[in-house]
Formats: sequence, structure tokens, C-alpha cells
Amino acid sequence: MAAPTGRGRSLGAAFNDLLRSQVTPRQRLSSYTAKHWHAQLSRLTATHRGQQALEDAGLHVTSKTLTRWLSDSEYNIRRSYRDLIHTAYENTAIVPADPLPDHIKRGQ
Repeated sequence: MAAPTGRGRSLGAAFNDLLRSQVTPRQRLSSYTAKHWHAQLSRLTATHRGQQALEDAGLHVTSKTLTRWLSDSEYNIRRSYRDLIHTAYENTAIVPADPLPDHIKRGQ
């Protein structure tokens, strides 16, 4: 059986072509459609994966502050916090690509 090959004008282009043909691309989950920061934050805090995404994005607030934000959708928060919430939400909404197959890791 022939090994998979990539095509391109350079070694890098051929390698990228090979990876694209062998790895499943990232996909967006259809259930993540919230637009407002409050809805996104509510969704994120409901799951462990979402809470981890908030931490990875750099959102570090006290539990008292988080409770205030969640209890009032009209609460006025800083733009930087809204951006961190949005980043965490987008990172959670994307299904990561499959890991590299073993034959690619071995360099074949």
C-alpha cells in the first residue's frame, strides 16, 4: 500500500497539503450561537470545559463579581472583560482538529 503524499512547490507546501488531506479540520459547534456577553458567560460557566476556557483566556475575577455579572444581564462590564468572554466562548465553540496520525508523527 502506498503511503500518503503531499504535493506543492516546496517541501513546506507539500507537507501542508499532506496534513490537510490527513487531518480532520476544526469545526464550529452549531449549538454555540449566543451573541451577547451575558448569554456567552452563562453558557461558559455551566460546564467545566467552559470554565477552563475562561481561565485559559485570562478572565480572573472573584466569585462575587461573577455572581453579579450572571445575575444581571444589563450589568455594565469593561470592554476588556467582554473581549475575554467572547474569546473563551469562541475557543469553546470550536471542535479541535483530530491529532496527527501516527504515520505522520513517525515522519513517513
